[in-house]
Amino acid sequence: MGAAALAAGFVGLAYLDIVARAIPPHKRGSYTAYRVLGGQGVMALAVGFLVSHILAHPERFPYPGNYLLIFTVAWALMVSGVVAFSMIKEPADMEVRPRSRLKTYLFELFLIVKRDHNYRRYLVTMALRACEGLAIPFYIVYARFNLGMPEAAAGIFLIAGTISTVPAAIFWGKLADRFGNRIVIILSCLASLAAPLLALAIVALESWGAFDGEVFRFGLFGAQASVSVQSALVWVVAPIFILVRVAAVGGMIGFVNYVMDSAPGRRRPLYLGISTSQGGILMLAMPALGGAIIDAGEKFLGGAGYGMVFAAAAAAVGCAAIVARGLSEPRSGLPRG
Repeated sequence: MGAAALAAGFVGLAYLDIVARAIPPHKRGSYTAYRVLGGQGVMALAVGFLVSHILAHPERFPYPGNYLLIFTVAWALMVSGVVAFSMIKEPADMEVRPRSRLKTYLFELFLIVKRDHNYRRYLVTMALRACEGLAIPFYIVYARFNLGMPEAAAGIFLIAGTISTVPAAIFWGKLADRFGNRIVIILSCLASLAAPLLALAIVALESWGAFDGEVFRFGLFGAQASVSVQSALVWVVAPIFILVRVAAVGGMIGFVNYVMDSAPGRRRPLYLGISTSQGGILMLAMPALGGAIIDAGEKFLGGAGYGMVFAAAAAAVGCAAIVARGLSEPRSGLPRG
């Protein structure tokens, strides 16, 4: 995993720089949307069902042959992607940077952050938005251990989130192409904000005893109806994972494409490098910090840890949406939204 992450860091910058030169700004939203749609939507569903089928039939796919088959399929798909990308004709880079020493390079990074006020606002927005990572790993933990949901519910939530990737990718891609990536960043922040707010509402309902008992009874068209509490909880909790996925797709399209639109061509790799490095560090740190908040809340405040981490995530992401409104739209002629 470490080798894969390290390689992705080197490859990612080169890949994004080629995309910035090969795909026109008004088509990058759709390009990223189709990429997400195929890889994280259709292909993820297909592979998910394939993996489930292989692992669910050990009599046909005994260990270790089952994992060997899974790894082989993954390798074949990745090689196919490399072969396809190798067929791209890379546009000539007319603004090649001269080679510089590490000290000069680091000083240039410092000047970029210091002088480019809009990019600095972008980094603040990105950092605040990354605080959604405080809560995301713990939605399923809370549902499993506090609400008593069965382990099988995790699969339902995963499928619901994956299926929502398809319409989300189309929506965000078309929105980015027509109105720019600034509005995508703002709206995806609002979608991300809705997830911890819904989780906080569920925490409040749980504290009031709304999920006590085994069935809900209610009147429907003059008749009495009932539904099990566990079944109802699936429908209550699933939208959290849908919102997380929808917001993630919007963030993937909006944040990366915004840098490609706004960064000067000669310094684009530097801008991308700063933002991706910041994102990687925060992605690693936020879940650990969220776990520490939950532990502290459970230990010192009598079980308030989940509410605290959901509230912290909501406050930070809400601030991200506010800060993002001050971003400029790099594509001239587009409405600010």
